[in-house]
This record gives sequence, C-alpha cells and structure tokens, in this order.
Amino acid sequence: MATKANAVKKPVVKEVVKEAKPVEAKPVEVEEVVAKPVQPAKVVAPLSPEQSQRQEDRQEIQRLNKDFARRLASDPKTPITGNKYFAEVLGKIYPFALNAHTFVIRFDGTVQYFPETITNYLRDKLGRIMDGSAPKDKIDNL
Repeated sequence: MATKANAVKKPVVKEVVKEAKPVEAKPVEVEEVVAKPVQPAKVVAPLSPEQSQRQEDRQEIQRLNKDFARRLASDPKTPITGNKYFAEVLGKIYPFALNAHTFVIRFDGTVQYFPETITNYLRDKLGRIMDGSAPKDKIDNL
C-alpha cells in the first residue's frame, strides 16, 4: 500500500502574467490596382439628311417650349371667372393643353387666376363657344 509519504506530489504551476506592451502598427504602402472598364467601340453611322432635320426640329421645339414656359412664368396672373353656363357645355372641370402645358379651369362660378396669355386664350375660346361659331361636336378641337 502506498503511503502518503510515497505519494507523488504534483508541481504547482503558477501563471505569470506579463504586461503587454502596445505594438505600434506601421502603415504598409500598397499600390492600388484599379481595373479600367473596357468599353466597346461605338459605331456611329452618319445621319441621313431627313434624320438630322428631325433632330434639329426636335431641338427647336424644345427651345420654343422653354421660351413659352418662361413667358408664362413672367406673365402677370389675371383673373377669369369660370361661368356656370359652360359647365353644361364643357363639363364642371375643363382641362386643356396649350403648347404641351396642361391647364384646368373649373366652371363653378369662382374666380381663378391664370397667366395673361392663357387668360386671353380662354376668353377667345369661350367667346367662340358663346357666339355659336363652333359646333358642339367640334368644341374639343378648339
């Protein structure tokens, strides 16, 4: 039988903690490689005279629309009354377009304000309807 004296003693391990010193990180220079996208060559066919004329016309129309929009913005606002009489002929709300700009007038007896150019256009149009110079089925095309 083994006695306590004969028992093997296990060594006691003491952990030694050393203080950690901060390590300074040194920047490493790395060359940045950027791949440039390769674009296929564009094949541009010359425009035919008809196509170039259409392109010029489109540009002219855009310029005219911008000029018209500037003129509308600078026009003074003038009042116009949406007479209830026209509600029977045109409906309570009448949207109309003039040079790609849409406007809406309500025929409910209220005073509404539009740019002077639009007011003059509306007065002419409504005057032709009042005079009976425009047939009812052609009113939409005025």
